[in-house]
Amino acid sequence: MIQPTTRPHNEKLNKHNLQTVPSKFRLVIEASRYGNGIDGRIKRGNDVVHGWGTSGVPTDLSRFLATQYYYESTSRYFEMFLKLTNGAYPIVFQDSEGHETPLVYCSDESRRAGITFDIRGEEIHISRSLDNGSPIPAGALLHGQLLFNPEAGVIHAISNRSAWKIWEEVIEDLDAVNDFNEFGRFESEDDDYEDYDDFDEEDKDRDEPAVTSPELRRLPHAVVTSISVFNSASIRLSPEMINDADGNCYFLRAGLDMGTPSIGTPSYLLDIPHGMTALKVLLTPVGLYDNQTFAFSNAAFWLLNPYRRLNLSAPMKTKKRVRAILETAFALLEVTKATARNAIIRSLTNSPDFLKRVVKREAKQLLSHLSEEWSRNMSLLMVGSDGWHCVEDDRLSQARLVRILFEMFGVDAFGEDLPPGGLEVPSAQLLKELPRLVARLQQEGFLLRIGSEPLAEASWEFILDATRSGMDWFELKPEIRCNGVILSDEEMNGLFNGAGDLVGTGWVLEELAGTTFVDTVPTITFGGDGTVTGSAGCNTFSGTYAVDGTSLDFGPLATTKMACADPTMFVESAFLAALRGVTGWSVRPDGRLVLEGRHPLTFGPA
Repeated sequence: MIQPTTRPHNEKLNKHNLQTVPSKFRLVIEASRYGNGIDGRIKRGNDVVHGWGTSGVPTDLSRFLATQYYYESTSRYFEMFLKLTNGAYPIVFQDSEGHETPLVYCSDESRRAGITFDIRGEEIHISRSLDNGSPIPAGALLHGQLLFNPEAGVIHAISNRSAWKIWEEVIEDLDAVNDFNEFGRFESEDDDYEDYDDFDEEDKDRDEPAVTSPELRRLPHAVVTSISVFNSASIRLSPEMINDADGNCYFLRAGLDMGTPSIGTPSYLLDIPHGMTALKVLLTPVGLYDNQTFAFSNAAFWLLNPYRRLNLSAPMKTKKRVRAILETAFALLEVTKATARNAIIRSLTNSPDFLKRVVKREAKQLLSHLSEEWSRNMSLLMVGSDGWHCVEDDRLSQARLVRILFEMFGVDAFGEDLPPGGLEVPSAQLLKELPRLVARLQQEGFLLRIGSEPLAEASWEFILDATRSGMDWFELKPEIRCNGVILSDEEMNGLFNGAGDLVGTGWVLEELAGTTFVDTVPTITFGGDGTVTGSAGCNTFSGTYAVDGTSLDFGPLATTKMACADPTMFVESAFLAALRGVTGWSVRPDGRLVLEGRHPLTFGPA
């Protein structure tokens, strides 16, 4: 078991000496009343001493206040205080009741930050830790570059603080999964957006991540969650972070050091978790390891999320530019030579949509960001029955799988409240494209899973029972079975009339002969029995239709006779006239229905 390191003897001696120093001037440290910060002030008795009002203040303390107007939880602040005052004034911690405890700044004894992951039964304890995994005292306060331990009477500088920033990111990932489990959706927050410009940022004061759910409990300097929530969070760390000999991460089981996690290689597949019965079908690309699935990287595929694209500049938000950026990024996946890559990038930035300098620059930054994220070497931390596992996060394979979905269904299919790379596709369109989707997935080495079960071949049986009745004609009773299950009349109608992609979905008019409509929006619905109904804008209509492959003919359409305002009646007349001229139909890759004719009509799913 990892034991906490002992405090040196001289700290107790210094603490004792400071308690005997009488001084009305002192540096007072206290917990902030706002958030989890630390406030520091020079005080004379109960009065705060400011740099701009130093009357009656000793010269050395005035000199310090002249150089340090504001308190900072940094090594430099305390070193300057001790140097300019020659240690003449005590440092004390004041608690909420006003009691003061002397503190010693240990300039020669910095502590190293780390993260401890501990499996305890069915729970995972994730803790901020110190030197070799020793726990942080429960009463200690962390702020800026320093650790304040009033119980021991010491202040330590903290090195390797980046480890605790990663600890905060781990908690954010756990909190996102917890939100999904509670609300059934991924919360889209600005903090989740990862900027594609690299920049250095100074340390900021951060509040502790808010954790309120029973599935995610807060302890001093630690959080506790279940193994299932932990694995669902897809915690990603760099291999250097995991394998650093100096100690960044410590992996325990019931408090015992387990060493470096075992290495694992996952597979990748396309999952249709809820089946294909809904009007819109959820498709989720996932990784699979040890019978556990994990989500793709948010940082690698944020550009597919409409909400996160709001962070782009106004010119870059247009769908045609986003589509062009993604097409180019996917094209670069298979190109390794610098000259060929540069040629592909130039073909994009020299196109008419990217001629402006600012747009060209942002396009190059986006492509650079995507290329870096897709080639980044990361590992997933997962818990199995035998302990900790470090699973390879192959983002190039993930990008190849997402590329198939992008090329087949378009950028509009990807949603903002879905897992990374997830999309929703109309069931009619998916059924039509399913054979091609399966073939492309298999070609790239990916599997398809429906309802958590691998896609399997089905056995079809076609039986025709012809029996002579009392009259001189045959009564035919066709019977079609799939894996022994008889198809319903509606399912057979869809097979026979070829209108499977039309039937079962209501359609809303989006465009008529190049014109879009907002205030008046006609609709149309195709029945499996060859009937058609809808709204022309003011009046409803009904009639019949016939399909032969991609050919489509409407029979006479009957309408009600209500009168509406002129603009609405104009739209209705144009819509009904266009329907009478329809000769064919098709469903585009993005799921939109096109009725072809002299005046083409484009519909979206209702």
